[in-house]
Amino acid sequence: MKRLDALINVLLETARPDGKELKVIEKVRILSDTKLRPIEIAGILGISVNQVNVNLHALRKRKLPKKSGK
Repeated sequence: MKRLDALINVLLETARPDGKELKVIEKVRILSDTKLRPIEIAGILGISVNQVNVNLHALRKRKLPKKSGK
């Protein structure tokens, strides 16, 4: 399983055509879109589950439309 995690991480690091590395929040978004759990994402990226959850919260916050106060 660790080999697969390492392979996924390498693919995410080289995912952009210009060769620049993706930001952690984008890696988390991609892995989250594949229905992986935060603990699995943390294992793949080598970061803490808390850091994954912070990034997921930031992504959800971006998607929410602003409420109009009436």
